[in-house]
Amino acid sequence: EFLKDRGKISIRTNTHEQAVVFLNDQEYGILATMRNIPTGRIAEVRYLNGMDAVNRFGAQYGGGIIMLISRNQ
Repeated sequence: EFLKDRGKISIRTNTHEQAVVFLNDQEYGILATMRNIPTGRIAEVRYLNGMDAVNRFGAQYGGGIIMLISRNQ
């Protein structure tokens, strides 16, 4: 449910409407890019809702963030 697209959230064109994937605190890509990361490489997965993502990373992340932390960090 929390990954469901909720439609337009801003009139800004550079705002992500869906959650974005971050790997080790850097933007990695859209949700589909998680398929490119071997599960054995991931130590932790966190979800930041839109409000928390905006507070931490900026207004363009209103759709939320999936935070992936790698084992080798």
